Amino acid sequence: VPLRVDCGLSGVLVLGAKTGKDGYRPEERELLAGVAQAVARSMENARMYAVQRARVTDLQSANEAQSDYILAISHQLKTPIAAVKASAEMLADSPADSRAIRERLASAIVRGVDSLDRLVTELTEYGKMRHATLELHRVETDICSLVMETCALLQPLLEEKGLDLRVDVTPGLPWVMADTHRVQQVLSNLLSNAIRFSPPGGEISVRVRQDGDRIV
Repeated sequence: VPLRVDCGLSGVLVLGAKTGKDGYRPEERELLAGVAQAVARSMENARMYAVQRARVTDLQSANEAQSDYILAISHQLKTPIAAVKASAEMLADSPADSRAIRERLASAIVRGVDSLDRLVTELTEYGKMRHATLELHRVETDICSLVMETCALLQPLLEEKGLDLRVDVTPGLPWVMADTHRVQQVLSNLLSNAIRFSPPGGEISVRVRQDGDRIV
C-alpha cells in the first residue's frame, strides 16, 4: 500500500499474505489505505518538524557565534584605541622642540590606526568567519620584528602607567610561517592584559626564543 503525501511517494506499507485461501477483502483494503494515509501524514509531519528544529538550532548557533565574535572584536578594539589615545595625549603635551619624541608618538598613532583598520575590515568579513571560510594568511615572518613592532605600538600605554618593558630576543632566530595580523592580535591582547593588571612602576618581560622547531 503506497504511503503518499503532497510532495509524492514517501514509502510503502507491505503486508504478508493473509492466512487462508481468501485474500484481503475490499473493505480491508480500504481500511489499509486509510491507515497508510494517516501513517504517511504522520511521517511527513515528523520530517517537517525535524527540519524546522534543525533550522532553529542553526539560527541559535549563528546568533551565539555572532555575539561571541562581536564581543571578541570589541575587546580587541580597546587596545589600539587606548594606544592611539595615549599617544595623542602625550603628543599634545610633548615639547615643541623635541622632534624625536613627536616622531615616535606620531608613528605609534599610525600603527594604532593601521591595527584598527584591520580589525574593522574583519567585521566586514564576519560572514566568512560564520561559515568557517576565513583562512589564515600565512607568510614568512620575522617574528622578532613583529614582537618589537607590537611592543612599540603599546609603548605609550606603558609610559602612561609608568611601567618598564623588558624585551629579550634571542639573536639570529629563523623566520616562521605565520599570519602576522593574528599573531599581533594575540601579542597585543597579552601585553594589554599585562599592562592593565601590573602595578604602577612594575616591569613586564617579553622573551622570544627557539625551542626545537618552534619559536616560543
